[in-house]
Formats: sequence, structure tokens, C-alpha cells
Amino acid sequence: MNFNAITVEAVRRAIPTVTFDKGLAYQINGAARVTRITEGGSHILGTVQGSKKSPYTTSVRLLRLGNSGGFHINGRCNCPMGVNCKHVVALLLQAAATGVDQGAGDLFQGPPPLSPDVIDWLAQVERAGRTGNEEYPPEIRRRLIYVLSLTVGWDKVSRPRVVAMSTPLLKDGSFSPSAQPYSPSNVLNAKPAQFLRPSDFAILRRMVHGGSHFVGTQVVDGEDGGEILAMILRTGRCRLNSVSGPALSLGEPRTGSITWQPLDDGRQRPVVAVEGGGVAVPLTPPWYVDAEACVCGPVETGLAPRLAGALLAAPPLRANELTAVRHRLAAS
Repeated sequence: MNFNAITVEAVRRAIPTVTFDKGLAYQINGAARVTRITEGGSHILGTVQGSKKSPYTTSVRLLRLGNSGGFHINGRCNCPMGVNCKHVVALLLQAAATGVDQGAGDLFQGPPPLSPDVIDWLAQVERAGRTGNEEYPPEIRRRLIYVLSLTVGWDKVSRPRVVAMSTPLLKDGSFSPSAQPYSPSNVLNAKPAQFLRPSDFAILRRMVHGGSHFVGTQVVDGEDGGEILAMILRTGRCRLNSVSGPALSLGEPRTGSITWQPLDDGRQRPVVAVEGGGVAVPLTPPWYVDAEACVCGPVETGLAPRLAGALLAAPPLRANELTAVRHRLAAS
């Protein structure tokens, strides 16, 4: 199908309004450049200058839909969206308006264009280069922050909760207050976000398979809890209670002992008293969260990690139960 048969209104009907309006603005502002039109005008290639320093490589194929006069736009781009994006719209409108850029004769006479599949593959290679290490390229202005907080349950036990938050950077390098929860399942997308680092892929996959996450939130518990928490703390992007809260780091192990804590209703439950301060949380092994020193780490109780975890999982005990339980534990 020849692009000369395409009108602005036809493109508007074939593309979502928001995408069309953005693409039209790009084309009006001169961001699109057609470098090649092939196959009787049904295949258009070019570049579109977006918000990045380098322009995006964009291609469009037009496919006629039977005898209805309608058509399908198959547009590819190496931008994050990838398919039928605003850059595709801009290139298509530019081709319909002006044809091939007169300054692109060398490209028009050059080697055959890359297929959309090859363009996609090259985009994946470029994306892997941008996300293959923990350092952020200057153009990446968004961060994934892990917010750690303690929630007290019905049993009066403090449990760590982690929320993954996506936030843009302000000009001064600080985090924007417009942070939004980031679902760990996004890491499974074919084209994950460019601001994710290798550590994020490992952490988010663990959160997905942990099964207790919801829109970026996970209650950290069990044997996996300590491992996930350590991975998060090592990123340097863990904050206490909010994105703007103090940064938390991985601390040295502290010594702790299991004691019985009386509750308001007269019952008692086992807790860990941590030497050096901090709130003990029931992981396997137990961990401490020291909000004053802004550190977290494992607690060494002298017991096997699983045994310590099982003891701390005890429900509140009444006075008559406590005596029987102590005798039972002493005999085991």
C-alpha cells in the first residue's frame, strides 16, 4: 500500500488519540526525518528526534485490510514503547507530507534497510548495555527505591515490609515527591524499564516468587526474607518509612537473646533482646532494624536459625500455658 494514499485523518483514526497528538507535535516541530521509502511506498524508514540526545530509529509498514479501504500500521521504533509509538506517527506524517529528505540521498542509495526484527534485536543489545551494570548513565533520571517500614500485627509483633517505589530525580539529584509504587511483576516484561539495575532484576524476581507482594509491597519473612533484605540494603537505595527517609545500610551481626515479653492482656510471647539496640524482626535467622543508627542486620542468638525462627513464631501464651511450654522446651 502506497503512503501517498494516507491522509492525516486516516492516521488519526488508526492510532490512539493521545499517541497521535504527540506524534503530530513532533512532526510539526521538525523532529522527523524520512531516510528511505521502499517497496512501492509501503515501507518507510527514518529517524525521529525525541527527548534523548540520539534520535530514534523508526520504520513503518502499511498493510491494506481487504477491500474496505482501511489499513494497518505496523510501526517499529527503538524507543522504550517500541511499537506504534508517537515517533512512528511523526515519521508517517512526515513521509505523507514531504517524502524522502532531500539531504538523505546517500542513505536512499545505500544498503537495504534493517528489518524490524533486526531493529528490535539491536535495541535489546543497546538496552542491555545501558542496564548491564549498577552505575546509572547520565541520561537515566529515574530510580527504584526500596522503602522499608515495620508494621505491628494483631500479635504485637513488628514485621518488616518493603515497598518498591519508582521516582524521578530532580535537578539537584534529590528524589521527586511524586514517587509511585512499582510492581515487581514488571520485571517479567519483554522490555523492562531502563532504570532497573542488575540488582533490581534479582530482587524483584525474588519478590515475585515470594508470593506475598501486592503493587510493589512485600512483607519480608522466613528464610528468604533475610536474603532479600540484604540484597536490598546492598543497593544503597533502601530508605526508612518513605522515599525521603534516611538511607539504611547493612550492619554487622549483633548478639541477641530470647526472652519472654508480657502483653497488656497478661499473656506473654518470646522476643529477641538485641545487644546494641534495634527492633528484632522474625526472620530466619532473626534480624534487627536500628532506626537510630540507620542499619539492619542479622541477630546471633546461639540457636540454629530455623529453631530461633520457630520459637519466635509462637503465639501469645497464657500463664498456665507458659509453664507447660517451658517444661516441654526444656525436655526437648
